[in-house]
Amino acid sequence: AAASAPGQREGTIRVLNPSHSLEVRVPNPIDGDPNSATLVAYQFGVPKIADRVRLAMLGEYMDRPVFEALRTERQLGYVVFGYVAPHASIVEVRVLVQGFREPPDVVETLVEETVRNLTAKIEALPASELASRRQSLRTQLTKPPSTLSQYAGQYWGQIWEGNHCFKKREMMLDALDSDAEVSAASLLDSWRRAVDPKTGLRKKIAVKLYGAGAAGRPLGAIRVDQLGPMSLVDSTSIRRRLQNEQYWPHEFVCG
Repeated sequence: AAASAPGQREGTIRVLNPSHSLEVRVPNPIDGDPNSATLVAYQFGVPKIADRVRLAMLGEYMDRPVFEALRTERQLGYVVFGYVAPHASIVEVRVLVQGFREPPDVVETLVEETVRNLTAKIEALPASELASRRQSLRTQLTKPPSTLSQYAGQYWGQIWEGNHCFKKREMMLDALDSDAEVSAASLLDSWRRAVDPKTGLRKKIAVKLYGAGAAGRPLGAIRVDQLGPMSLVDSTSIRRRLQNEQYWPHEFVCG
């Protein structure tokens, strides 16, 4: 992310739209701490309302298989999450692992393996699972706000961001109840668009924090080669490295 672009509201976050898979390596700043962390994000891009519905269902679905594969079976770390999250105007599929059992480079490989296995699971998604995820999201979308803060939050965030999509929930519910918009095939298409698109470039960003003694830990110098990994020195150096990259448009598709 970066500071506001000209013409945007001050403080608006801009999200990098990388021209290739990007990797950032960061040494753990706590002296002697063996813990590492790996965050792998796959950018979906700017979603439409129906995309948001499908991605919300996928985010809920992926959590348990990711945890079982990387935490229960591999014992990679005490923090393991698989989820879908908004990032300014776009949505990302993310896997986060924190621990000291394996270095981030190994963890990234296992994350990729887990994502491929998830693709196979989604391809074979039974009708009962689809119905369960649909009902779960419907419950979330129809739950009324329980506090004044929650009620105001439904509107103020959109006013501040300039989205003004005040009927988003109603539109999401309409999409959720449409078999044309939500099906096993459409969920698979949305998943693949993020993690393994049939056309165009895969927008993958891996951020790796290396604990003390972890293999691959950066020594402090920033790599300037175009396609290789970057070692984070400070925000100025990384901004200089990314100065020619593009950013996603700050827009909200209300439809």
